[in-house]
Amino acid sequence: MRPIGMKQIFNSVSIVVVALLGLCQAQLAFAQLNTFEAGQPIRASEMNHNFEVVQEQIEEISTSSIADAGCSATQQENSVLIECADGTTAVVPGYGTVLVYPEGEVGAPPDVATLASGDIVAVDADGVVLAKAAYNSSDWIAVYVDINGGESGGGETSLAKLVNDENQQSIYYGPVNFNGKLLYSKADCAGPIFIKGKGSLLWDSVSNTLYFPTTWDSRPQQTLMKSYRTTGGYNTAGNNPGIVQTGSCVNEDIFADNLFLGTAYTPAPEILNAAYPVRLEQLP
Repeated sequence: MRPIGMKQIFNSVSIVVVALLGLCQAQLAFAQLNTFEAGQPIRASEMNHNFEVVQEQIEEISTSSIADAGCSATQQENSVLIECADGTTAVVPGYGTVLVYPEGEVGAPPDVATLASGDIVAVDADGVVLAKAAYNSSDWIAVYVDINGGESGGGETSLAKLVNDENQQSIYYGPVNFNGKLLYSKADCAGPIFIKGKGSLLWDSVSNTLYFPTTWDSRPQQTLMKSYRTTGGYNTAGNNPGIVQTGSCVNEDIFADNLFLGTAYTPAPEILNAAYPVRLEQLP
């Protein structure tokens, strides 16, 4: 498509006039002019602005002041050579052809005054709010798990995962990731449970118990763990999504830091009795 409105910015007369004005030390407001490069598309409004500024300044300069400067200007192809009586010379380069494209109009922006701006939450099929959402994937929702008011209320916060199990037409609630580790300070997975980090609940399918990583105030910088079990969860990847069971006990020495106490956790009744399917909503 051929550009519309192609024109030569400055003809030889206008170039000469502007050049003479500069040598005459006229108060031409060059700082107000928009500058362009050869072949650069510009807006019609920018072009018109330059013409208006130049025209205003020309009208303020008298013909006698130009003559008094003792200068002459000669067109040389696309440039202008200016020579003055005091021996000084200057070359004003041409601007080339600048394309002026037509501008469209932008309508009024849409009204977003009624757009919801509250928390994004997980809601079951009955409209019951289950938890505040942290983020989501295409087939599951990560939600915050708070105890004692959560971190904002002086308590603690971790994460869990809600999955719509289409085969069972039910909702799974458990750790964000499976294949975590339940750590033990004794061999054969005996004694209290420890969790490295507090990014998510962990699930032991053997006892069907969820564990919340609670703060261990007196924990040493490093602790020697003597055994572990790989945790269970819900695998949403692959062609056969479903529940992954907890692994068998492995006796192994592990230098562990950033440990938290694995404390048994029971979800709220609203989550345990949630109606399938769960979805995301944003509160007003």
